Amino acid sequence: MTNPPTPPAASPNRLNYFIGKGNVYMKLVGDPDDNYKHIGNVPKFEITPKPETKKHYSSMTGTKSLDYVANVSKEAEVTIECDEITPDNLIVALLGDLNSDGSIEILGASKIERAVKLEGTNDFGAKVEVILPRVFFDANKAINLIGDDWGSLPLTGQVLRDSELGFGNLKFL
Repeated sequence: MTNPPTPPAASPNRLNYFIGKGNVYMKLVGDPDDNYKHIGNVPKFEITPKPETKKHYSSMTGTKSLDYVANVSKEAEVTIECDEITPDNLIVALLGDLNSDGSIEILGASKIERAVKLEGTNDFGAKVEVILPRVFFDANKAINLIGDDWGSLPLTGQVLRDSELGFGNLKFL
């Protein structure tokens, strides 16, 4: 029997501080869960919610006053900095298509969509699992293939709402 997730302690509590670490996996959208493939070392994994808001102001006094805010649309972006140059990672980063000779045709695909999973492995703070069932990757970041420092592949994508699973889930491990 596995242990139930350990939620964070009630605040304030230093045990809630964390240094995030984890493993990141991707699979084709719709593939079974056992098809997730590890994408290698990932020093940065960020999710940025981007709801669009509409503000309402009261006009009943000399100076209008904000009296209501509504979320009128929801979207999120995921940014993954990937250290390992592999065919799969390059396909995502370059909107690539794999040719029969093993080469990657840059901008050869019409779109790249993947399911993304992060499994927390940090030593400090609560561990989390994040599952994003549909991410549309934007191949619009510079990839530096020559330099004096360790290279990385910036992978940025729009988190799409899945009809069954929503935008995704975060749970404590």
